[in-house]
Amino acid sequence: MSNREAATDAILAATDLVPRLTKLKYEGAISEDHLRCNRTHVGVLHSALGKDLNETRPPQVADFARIKGAAYANASLMGDS
Repeated sequence: MSNREAATDAILAATDLVPRLTKLKYEGAISEDHLRCNRTHVGVLHSALGKDLNETRPPQVADFARIKGAAYANASLMGDS
């Protein structure tokens, strides 16, 4: 069993990261309308034991977290490509 005091809890780290991701602002929008389209959204946060997210026994400390979501930056930010 993990030593809770000595471990880093992946779910605590991930929940600290989620608001930072959702507040991201992408620079270079050509208008206010384009700026409103720039966003990052986290839709799923899952944590458990190991990369396979083993849930056969409840962990004291989750050692792996997976964050899924989407980021949208409009074409005006992509430059001349």
